[in-house]
Amino acid sequence: MPIQVHQSVKSFFAVAIISEVGNGRNTLFWTDNWIHGQNLGQLVPHLFGAIPNLVKRRRTVYEALINMRWVADIKGALTLDVLAEYLGLWDLLAERVLQPDVEDSHIWKFSASGQYSAKSAYDAMFIGAIQFQPWERIWKSWAPGKCKFFMWLVAHNRCWTADRLAKNGLAHPEKCPLCDQEEETINHLLLSCVFARQTWFEILLGLGLQVLSPQLEDPSFEELEDPYQNMLGLLGSDSYSAATAELPNSMHTSCH
Repeated sequence: MPIQVHQSVKSFFAVAIISEVGNGRNTLFWTDNWIHGQNLGQLVPHLFGAIPNLVKRRRTVYEALINMRWVADIKGALTLDVLAEYLGLWDLLAERVLQPDVEDSHIWKFSASGQYSAKSAYDAMFIGAIQFQPWERIWKSWAPGKCKFFMWLVAHNRCWTADRLAKNGLAHPEKCPLCDQEEETINHLLLSCVFARQTWFEILLGLGLQVLSPQLEDPSFEELEDPYQNMLGLLGSDSYSAATAELPNSMHTSCH
């Protein structure tokens, strides 16, 4: 079954990546941003509308430019607007020369390095969003009381995980009891542990947002929560409440 991604997320990523064409084999001709940082839907919208959707999703730059195959992709009515844009695109593509030995590269617009990271995506997508501290919204959730209390402890770093036990001179496990791979901290338990990431995936899968599942390089749980709240807000507050209620339930059960 194909992954379901919210339309606003698709739109965001559609403008966030610029493609630099080498051999053209890894860049989509009709939909990727490869001509002056724009895609053909922006440059020639009437012509773009005359292309079948299946072709838009599959035609690479390499395929399109071989013998000008992109011309055969045009299936809609040839209106004056379509013809004018067709002639303009023909002239624009006449200057394009593929480089067979150079791979295409894709540049992420929202980081200085041009490399994608989940944090840079979250920061860019929610620029200007109102931010609240985690504990300011915990008690307003309709989650069960024990879950609210657990999340309050998380927000204040008061969970008795191994790192906190060690700081207080108490006996503690050397490694996470769940994965036996890293030191047990609250961020590890809720974010980077393989069991935590699987729990996040299952929860977000039910909301059609599994693409947001935490990755190893993601920041702390507190930093990650704001983007998740904003993203889930796209689906309504009930979805957010459901997710925040389910995560502590799942993790609390796993830890005991």
